[in-house]
Amino acid sequence: MSVNVRVVRNDLPGAELRIQRAASQAVRETTFAIESGIKYEMHLPKTGRVYERPTGPHQASAPGEAPAVDTGAYINSVNSTFPSSLTGMVSTNQEQAEALEYGTERTAPRPVWGRVADAEAPRFTPACAGIITRYIARAIASAVHPRVRGDNVLYRSVSLARSGSPPRARG
Repeated sequence: MSVNVRVVRNDLPGAELRIQRAASQAVRETTFAIESGIKYEMHLPKTGRVYERPTGPHQASAPGEAPAVDTGAYINSVNSTFPSSLTGMVSTNQEQAEALEYGTERTAPRPVWGRVADAEAPRFTPACAGIITRYIARAIASAVHPRVRGDNVLYRSVSLARSGSPPRARG
C-alpha cells in the first residue's frame, strides 16, 4: 500500500485582495459608465419643440427622450463620487433633475438616469420606502436592491452587494 501526499499552497488571503481589487475596479468602471451614458444621451439630437432664444434656437427634448442640453448647468452637474472602494455614486444637485426624470402634472418624463443605470445593471429588485428621493443601488455580480428614501434628492449608486433576498425597508 502507498500513500500520496500533496502540499497545496493556501492563497486565500491573496485571493481575497485580488477579488476586492477587481470588485472595486468593476464599481468604478460601472459608475463612470453610468455618468458618461447619462451625458451621452443628453447630447443626442432631440425632436421636441424649438424655442427661439437671443443666443439662437434651442431644440427641447420630446417626452421619453433624455433632457436636452440648454445652459449646460444640468449636464455639468452630473458627477461620480466614491464614498468607499466598493461604492460609487452618480449624482446631480440640480433641482429640475427629478421633475425631468419622472415628469410632473404638467410635463411628461424625460428619463435618462434609470434607463442608463438599468442598462449597466440588468438584475433589478426594488425595495421602496420614503418620500420623494429616488436612490437606486446597483450591484456588480449579484442582486440589485434599489432604495427609494429621503427628501428631494436624486442620485444613483453603484455598490457591491451580497446576493440573496432584497434588504428590508428601514425607517
